[in-house]
Amino acid sequence: MADVFRFFRGQDYGVRGAFALDAAAKSGSASEDSPADWKFSLQGRAVQIHRWDLTERADNPRLDLRWKGRWFPTDGRVSVEEMVLGSPKSNLRGTATLTTVPATGFSIRVDSAGIQASDLLAWYRAFQPGVADGVSAEQYFTGGAALGGWPLKLESAAFSSAGGKITIPGFAAAARVGAVRGGMEKNAFVIEPLAIFWSGDTGEKSGARKNPETPKGKAAPANSVAIGMRYDFDDHEGSVTLSGQTEKTDDVLAAAAALGKQLNRGWEWKGQTIANLRRERTRAA
Repeated sequence: MADVFRFFRGQDYGVRGAFALDAAAKSGSASEDSPADWKFSLQGRAVQIHRWDLTERADNPRLDLRWKGRWFPTDGRVSVEEMVLGSPKSNLRGTATLTTVPATGFSIRVDSAGIQASDLLAWYRAFQPGVADGVSAEQYFTGGAALGGWPLKLESAAFSSAGGKITIPGFAAAARVGAVRGGMEKNAFVIEPLAIFWSGDTGEKSGARKNPETPKGKAAPANSVAIGMRYDFDDHEGSVTLSGQTEKTDDVLAAAAALGKQLNRGWEWKGQTIANLRRERTRAA
């Protein structure tokens, strides 16, 4: 894959793996009123995808690509009537159009997408060192999207998930992940707060606390975090929010280390923590 990037982009992006492509094209018959078009099919495979300085693993990501469509040379148009992108447990299906006359433009439509969290974790593990072997994720996301123009711009999107769980070594039970949904609202991409709950040794004893953002005063678990995001494509501004609480802060530090993010180096933080953070990205003047 390093050679593929060097060939098309002229530089090495630090991605390793093997890539193969099979292509076939067939010209139709032409007449005075109907110039010939071309039918084509592409099948691509990329395996053992990982960061250049990490060793190969059996669970490294794999991608399979299949395109079928027509090329109309006189119109300067390529129509992809079948577009499939798949990985071991996920797939995206849709259509695409490329025009070069009078100007270059793309139109990509993902009609259906089903993505397993285990595939997302495999991508994360392939590029993030230090992820513990026992970390696993189970959650299924569905949705669709449309992109257009050149450069490509996200025009519409919607996705949702009913919830799932994350297993981390050293924790007695898996963390529960709540339902989530997101997508485009006007011209902003929004992910509603995603809640994660986990048990702790002192969580049941101390009871639940009142979370001011919980609807109708409903009690929130003693160990939970909610993360949300918003990005406005018109203003090029956005924000990320995080709110939560834990009875044992060292549990959070241990979970971060298992995910390859060692937050505490030479120091410890024990006891209860309550956080309500917001980070904003504003367009430079």
